[in-house]
Amino acid sequence: MKRLSTHAVITLFVLTCLFRFIQMYVFPVTQDEAYYFYWARFLDFGYFDHPPFIAWLGSLIQFAPSSVFVARLLGGILTCLMFPVILSLAKISGLKDKASIISALALTQLNLAGLLLGFIQTPDLPLAAFWLLAIHEAAYALKEDPKRWISAGIMTGLGLSSKYTMAIIGFVFLYALWKRKGALLKPWPYLGGLACLITFAPHLAWNYQQDWVTFKFQFGRGLKSEYNVDARMGNTLPMAKKAIIGSQEEILARTFIRPEEKKKPKKERSELQKKMQKVSNFIGGQLALWGLLLFPLAMSFRRSQKKKRDHIDQELKPLLMAAAIIPLAVFGALSPFQNIEANWPAVYIYAASILLAANAIPVRSIIIWGSLNAALVALLSIHAHWPLQDRKPAKDRILYETSGYSELAKELEKLPGPLFTDTYQNTSMMEFYAPGIRATQWPGITRPSEMIRRASMVYTNYEAAKNAESIFLLTSERIPPQLSGFEIKELWEYRDCIDGTLQVFSAQSEDYLKSSCEKFVHRWSLAQYH
Repeated sequence: MKRLSTHAVITLFVLTCLFRFIQMYVFPVTQDEAYYFYWARFLDFGYFDHPPFIAWLGSLIQFAPSSVFVARLLGGILTCLMFPVILSLAKISGLKDKASIISALALTQLNLAGLLLGFIQTPDLPLAAFWLLAIHEAAYALKEDPKRWISAGIMTGLGLSSKYTMAIIGFVFLYALWKRKGALLKPWPYLGGLACLITFAPHLAWNYQQDWVTFKFQFGRGLKSEYNVDARMGNTLPMAKKAIIGSQEEILARTFIRPEEKKKPKKERSELQKKMQKVSNFIGGQLALWGLLLFPLAMSFRRSQKKKRDHIDQELKPLLMAAAIIPLAVFGALSPFQNIEANWPAVYIYAASILLAANAIPVRSIIIWGSLNAALVALLSIHAHWPLQDRKPAKDRILYETSGYSELAKELEKLPGPLFTDTYQNTSMMEFYAPGIRATQWPGITRPSEMIRRASMVYTNYEAAKNAESIFLLTSERIPPQLSGFEIKELWEYRDCIDGTLQVFSAQSEDYLKSSCEKFVHRWSLAQYH
């Protein structure tokens, strides 16, 4: 194969960044993104669900409320800056042939996880960036200058300020140092650990002041599947209660409830079957991260090891092997006991891509299949704006995350009284599309969130709600809850139809029977209490 010029590297960089910036502009905001962008209005060193870096990345939204492109801008720039870091890591890792370098870059940029990472802003974005930078600095510390363990420690601290799973990199560093004779006896790795602690200290101090709320939530959710925190966290609003049969809430909601067909009971599975299913889901999720790149990768494994194009530097191979295997091993070990989301161990892709690039995988094949991955991602944006006539649009993840919220926010802005919501997702989406709507999450309906913990996000307290002539509650449940001290007065149903219209029906009318909106994505209830 002909040696590839640096123009190929520049072209790949420009095209992948351009693709992500276009997607940042055209793809609607998702529920969790809106949640993090809401945090960005209240910049701090910590939040209920995660460390603070994702909010800092979205901080430009303060200058352009409701602009998803502006909110995503810093994250998009950070993603593009990762490109030269991958290039540098590939070179110091021993890749010399331009084809190998292009392969490493294309594998990291054109897998499905990498393409989505660039424009959907979640804590995985800064986590991936600082994981990559920490591995990069550790490689240079092992190969050239041990003082760079300090910068590796700083990057690790910033990664921990993005997402706690960054802690796994400690095992990666420990293995790489153990394999390097005498490395653990030198002071620089320990000074790097101190630099990590100093960098992470502001978030630790914040958590200490907040009774370790983020640690409690993440530990409970990740290891025990329970939230492990006070559901009110000091909020003065009383806990909502589930409506009982025969209550006014249930009677009004019954108007919109049609008899459902009886479903066959699901066959009870054994504990072993449940564990095997979780492991299967974990493996399937990790394969799905590569998307269509699985085809050239599968073909490469059929080739003889003698046909390797390049060789990984033996001094850095333990670091890269550990960075590729340890995240998979940690979450793989947890997978029989916990549902592991595909993105949790996804940082392994960077080291794995460099290791795979040493094989004689045809660059053209990687580019072709990677481009098809990009085409699939582009189709997601098209589907979000012009959805296919899906038989079950309510189960379509893209539509469920993005559809109808803008129109709903415009309608709810007209309400004559305070607005409450049931979930952090509904609160965040209303605040994104109507920044002055001042929606407050009512505790006890769904899981707690930053909206319940942070006093500045509670726009209407209990006394103010009782003194209001009426209050309104938006819920995704068919039957609204009972609210202590309030009686339900009216109930409406908002249907987010697949054709893009928002239809509104009152429980006092039978207009919903004439509805042309048989296919809908969301079915929200709006209850008025007094």
